[in-house]
Amino acid sequence: MLQKVAGGFAGSAGWTSFSSTPPVLGVVAGTENDCVVVVVPVVVVTAGATIGGTVSTGPVSTVVVGAVVLGSLIVCVVGVRFSLRTTVSICVWVAVELLVLPIATPKIAPSVPPRRTPTRPIESCWRAVSTPRGYGAGPRISSRRSGGDSVGAMRTPHSPSRDPTDRRRRWGTGRLPTAALAALAALAAGFPAAVVLGAPACAGASQWSATRTATGAGSSSQPVASVGGGDRLAIGWIRRLGGLNRAELREGTPAGGLRGPALVLDAQTHLVDSPALAFLDHRGTLAVAWRRYLDGNHRIRGAIVSPAGRAGPVATLSGAGESAYSPTFIHSPASFETVALGWSRRTFSQLANVTTAGFASPLMLPGAPIFGAVAAFDGAGTEVAAPSNGQQILDTERPAGAASFSQPTVIASKPTDAGAGPAIASTPNGSVVAVWAQGTALMAAVRPQGGVFAAPVQIAPAGREPRFVVVTADSANEILVAYLLPSANLPSGSLEVLRLGPTGRPLAPAITLAATSVSSPPSVATDNSGAFVGWSSGTAVHVIRIAPGGILGPVRTLPGPIEFDSLSLTGMPSFGAVATWVSHDRIVYSVYR
Repeated sequence: MLQKVAGGFAGSAGWTSFSSTPPVLGVVAGTENDCVVVVVPVVVVTAGATIGGTVSTGPVSTVVVGAVVLGSLIVCVVGVRFSLRTTVSICVWVAVELLVLPIATPKIAPSVPPRRTPTRPIESCWRAVSTPRGYGAGPRISSRRSGGDSVGAMRTPHSPSRDPTDRRRRWGTGRLPTAALAALAALAAGFPAAVVLGAPACAGASQWSATRTATGAGSSSQPVASVGGGDRLAIGWIRRLGGLNRAELREGTPAGGLRGPALVLDAQTHLVDSPALAFLDHRGTLAVAWRRYLDGNHRIRGAIVSPAGRAGPVATLSGAGESAYSPTFIHSPASFETVALGWSRRTFSQLANVTTAGFASPLMLPGAPIFGAVAAFDGAGTEVAAPSNGQQILDTERPAGAASFSQPTVIASKPTDAGAGPAIASTPNGSVVAVWAQGTALMAAVRPQGGVFAAPVQIAPAGREPRFVVVTADSANEILVAYLLPSANLPSGSLEVLRLGPTGRPLAPAITLAATSVSSPPSVATDNSGAFVGWSSGTAVHVIRIAPGGILGPVRTLPGPIEFDSLSLTGMPSFGAVATWVSHDRIVYSVYR
């Protein structure tokens, strides 16, 4: 599939070509991690042509040039059809073409003075395929010729460089052989010809970094990450060190990695677990939550960390009585600074708004506890929750500024054995989607911004009971649902992904990402141009990128074994993602950018 260079990955809309003064047209074809540059001649002098006069070529030139053109077209078709993972064959054809064309094409003598025809400068052509924000600009080529002339600049009728013979001679004896030699040198060095010839950076530039280590001594677990606050990276975890369980975090940048020692937020001999992180503003203020055993039960605690890395007072958010579980931050799709923290108790759930000033008093949600994201924001600031009462899926909401959640209404009836609460998420346009298992079928319902939930639809047929259902939405407002289908009599099974449209109906059949041996919950994340799905199989970590339209990148296996099903994915606000997991009792991470 032809993709435009500016997209940076498969799935960018359309295609873009770039042209230059010599008779070649460059077209970029790429996938998420593969880039193929095919140089196809579009103006070739064969038996006869008229360029400022009539010229003739010999049969040898025609055969040679025809063979080069045919070979280039074959390479183009094969490269696009099979998504070539190397550019070796492309480099060969580029080099051969650039060497043969100037030799096979005779010098052209004009019969009459040519018309004054301004051409487009190369630099402006390349500027048309510059990359968007978050991807980094592609390389630029110089707009200066020898002698100080601007390439493609308008010339006077008496200018010698207006002579097509002079132009052909300059390209035939100077630029093209030089470029061909550069392409051959690139082939020998293992670099794509596109880079040497000045092609813009494309999808192959994005990859997962080498694994970095966040912790040292002790035994670490439960890593989580957040990216925001002006390109800041924070990773939190739980560490057992010196007989104490500690909630810790470190900060840095995705490009530079983590810096400085760990900030210890809590430590005790009893249980400390379940860390969660969220940036609250573009200055880098960070909200942190975790769970701690205190006064006879497990309670949620939280703190605000300043951009300078100093932690404020620790607040105990859940009180006495039932223990609390699974603290999870949620962001509004309309504002990065609108954040809430939810958690479940034994028989209900709670939600507290969060600002840079601290945590608000938590509110209780009706219905059974929800494990995972307790609610989702629509684009107007309303908090929407979809709990279960054991027999029904409910909708309860709190508009911005309201003191409590509304009386619940029924979204759908369901069997009593379908588990507690659906997975819920919001899309960039403010819709809220709820997905849940109903017996062995998978159901979904969508609420548009400011509206009500539509009637639920079955999105996957009944069969094996879906487990570990997670949901997210990409930048194109496509809803992605990932889930595990266990094999008969086995704890592991296959991992599948569904893409849903605005009404909640599938856009295509389910995609099987891994057919067997997946036993851990999948992890999902999004950036501003796609989604990531990660999972572990045995001791290996796997991640795949899915662009809007269901375009799949290759499955990447990240280096280092994984322990405790600990993989966590976090998307970046602009482009990329961070994967964290436990390896040899240490927290490790890798960055995709």
